[in-house]
Amino acid sequence: MLSSHTGAAGNDLNITTVSVKPFAGQRPGTSGLRKKTREFMQPGYVEAFVQSTFNAMRGSVIGDFGKSTLVVAGDGRYYNKEATQKILHIAIGNEFGRVLVARGGILSTPAMHLTDASFDVALFVSAVIRRRKAFGGLILSASPNPGGIDADFGIKYNVSSGGPAPEDITERIYEFTQLINHYYWFQCDDIEINKVGMQTYALTEIEVFDPLAGYTALMSDV
Repeated sequence: MLSSHTGAAGNDLNITTVSVKPFAGQRPGTSGLRKKTREFMQPGYVEAFVQSTFNAMRGSVIGDFGKSTLVVAGDGRYYNKEATQKILHIAIGNEFGRVLVARGGILSTPAMHLTDASFDVALFVSAVIRRRKAFGGLILSASPNPGGIDADFGIKYNVSSGGPAPEDITERIYEFTQLINHYYWFQCDDIEINKVGMQTYALTEIEVFDPLAGYTALMSDV
């Protein structure tokens, strides 16, 4: 079920309210919500969890989303692209001021010999969160589990310090997953995330950044 939504600016923002039912077992741990990829591929599954995460933060830790920055990136495993698009549409629907997304939705080091790419992405999302003073970030990874349609996927929320969400926040997210009945969605085609640059949708600025630039900046600080 869809209904139109008018934002704080008072104009039609092409944002809809979509009905969704709770999914059992969406309790995140310190490494986020890990499930089989096919579970995440269920209609409304990613949307329900992401909206629950935003609901848990709204009006508590960060206050106004319109003044907040969200970071989004993954380790490139199966379903990364689709989940990234869903997160972006929901973030715009929730009227974040800015969303930083790694080019292609992937953030990892160029040191491909490292055995745990998902550890890499958590490390560098944390660095971007701190460097850009974001309220937090969503990391698409199921470290160190294998990826693939018949393997594992995950979504992890890191807070403004760059570290994993503490237990009180993950429990708050879980509480919302049990009550969720709708999410906010920005109606448009897939957002271009393969080119570095700025785009504006409704009240949200989407910034696609070069993950290599963040890596070299971090290395210069070490």
